[in-house]
Amino acid sequence: MEFLDVAVQTIVISATGVFSPGPLTAISASRGLVQGWKAGFLCALGHMIIELPLSFLIALGLLETISNQNVRAFIGMTGGFVLIYLGANQIRKKDRISREDLPSVRTSFVAGALASGLNPYFIIWWLTVGAKLLSQSLLWMGWFGFLIVYILHVWMDYVWLIFVAHAFRMGKTLSERKYELLNGVLNSTVILLGIWFVFDAITLLKFS
Repeated sequence: MEFLDVAVQTIVISATGVFSPGPLTAISASRGLVQGWKAGFLCALGHMIIELPLSFLIALGLLETISNQNVRAFIGMTGGFVLIYLGANQIRKKDRISREDLPSVRTSFVAGALASGLNPYFIIWWLTVGAKLLSQSLLWMGWFGFLIVYILHVWMDYVWLIFVAHAFRMGKTLSERKYELLNGVLNSTVILLGIWFVFDAITLLKFS
């Protein structure tokens, strides 16, 4: 395998996860309304704190238990309630948000970590599509290959989330009324995703 082949394959396959609509994108957009590109960077950093050790453990073959439906249901249920809380809390605080009242670094970082670690579809992606990438990287150049493939993957998260957060920050030149409407729509999306995770977890439990 040549480096160019590995790079193209990793970027194309990674796009199926990075650009898929999900809670991380929605949260980055919502927080980006106030904090700008920094919200995307911090969400991506929180995401990486979860993703890097997860991908490493998958490469070691230590996460087979997550294929168990009950474990996935627990992750989905927990993740769903956390997303509902994050979305509802952001909507509840909308009247207190101003251009000067930026979200804290810790809040955006933690939101990125929670939106990743408690998202069952993120974990499933790494156990299926991502696992294929990792196995090829190890066959290619061992652990050095793993590192290269992960770097080729993770830069896309940073670019995408920073772009989303910055784009929505630019839209904040709209009136406060339109801003509040947009903020409500974004966080309602986070809540709906949380509800979807909960119902999906119930389905998993029902058929386990």
